[in-house]
Amino acid sequence: MNRVVDLDEWRANRHDNVRLLAQHANQPRSPRRKPRDPVESRLLLRSALESIRRREAEGRLVKLGPRMYELRTAAEVSKEPRE
Repeated sequence: MNRVVDLDEWRANRHDNVRLLAQHANQPRSPRRKPRDPVESRLLLRSALESIRRREAEGRLVKLGPRMYELRTAAEVSKEPRE
């Protein structure tokens, strides 16, 4: 259902809404509000380490130097000559 709104009232409401949206958009928001419990943290760490080891074994993750890695695609790995 439509209701009758005064033009000045509509403009004032619209102006306030746009200002609030702009303020809200500029505020950084943390991606996760609930802290992780210790069990979840250990599971995530174990999963990440297993993923790294698996990619290194497949030749997809190559260590170039301290804190420098290169992640290769499956196509790049298959093109390399076998030893």
